[in-house]
Amino acid sequence: MRAARMGVAAVLTAGLVVGCVDSTLRRRGPGTREVAVEHYQKAIKHIEAQDIDRAILEIRRAIDTDPTKAVYHRLYGNLLAQQGEYVQAELAYRQAISRDPYDDESWRGRVQVVRQQGDKERVPLVIRERVRVEPLNADWRIELGLAYEALGELLGAEREFRAAADLATGHRAAYAHARLGLVYEALGRPKAAIREYEESLKRNPDQAQVKAFLDRLKASSQ
Repeated sequence: MRAARMGVAAVLTAGLVVGCVDSTLRRRGPGTREVAVEHYQKAIKHIEAQDIDRAILEIRRAIDTDPTKAVYHRLYGNLLAQQGEYVQAELAYRQAISRDPYDDESWRGRVQVVRQQGDKERVPLVIRERVRVEPLNADWRIELGLAYEALGELLGAEREFRAAADLATGHRAAYAHARLGLVYEALGRPKAAIREYEESLKRNPDQAQVKAFLDRLKASSQ
């Protein structure tokens, strides 16, 4: 039962604001968009009651009534992913993204279902699509670097972590420099790794693991 509740919570919290409806829609009467909102709200109630089949039915009715809302497609994708329908879930997320290219919850949902399909090589391709939408977004550059790193594509990881380090500030920049240090270690470039670890600690001194990496490298280079 607890696992079921956790699954429901994941669906509800994935970028959704329950009951957040434009008040102007309510005042205008039962038009097409208002009917879609009613179906959406019913879907949310069915999710809370753990009746996923009815929730899927209602969110599909919302989409059929008003296909322009990214939030409807995203919820549909969340529900399909929860049911293990990863291919169809990705299609739903793609529909959401086509309505709102900056919908990070749908992007993250799409990346996740691609991973769940076991298609690791396609993960960086999907993330790269998001980066093209907003090249100066350091968080997504880090995500792309991690995806390359997971595939052993260290030069791609280096490029993305470097971009993130230049774009980010504070702890995010510190994280990007730390990842660069790990990449340079893997590439057999200890001096470059030391520089990156030192830079990471300048940005965020409270990193015991990074300090341990740095101390180890310095000791081995003496």
